[in-house]
Amino acid sequence: MERTRKVTGLWLGVAADPDGPAGPGGRSFSASMLVKDDAKIMPGKILVSNGKMRQEFTDERGQTITIVRPDLKLVWVILPLQGTT
Repeated sequence: MERTRKVTGLWLGVAADPDGPAGPGGRSFSASMLVKDDAKIMPGKILVSNGKMRQEFTDERGQTITIVRPDLKLVWVILPLQGTT
């Protein structure tokens, strides 16, 4: 089993839709970000809507997609190149 590493993120730009699917109040947004892991910096993006979140970034091992569904109490981590979730 691979050991978990500390990864930090920095959002570069945010595009909010205050009257989008989440309704008034701006609960929907997307942003470009940089994910920092030790000395490596990887570009990524984050999308949030109605309390649900999707985060994507690509590193030397391929793309990682994380989907967070608090309403279902589930988190999926998808690694397309490895064919796993």
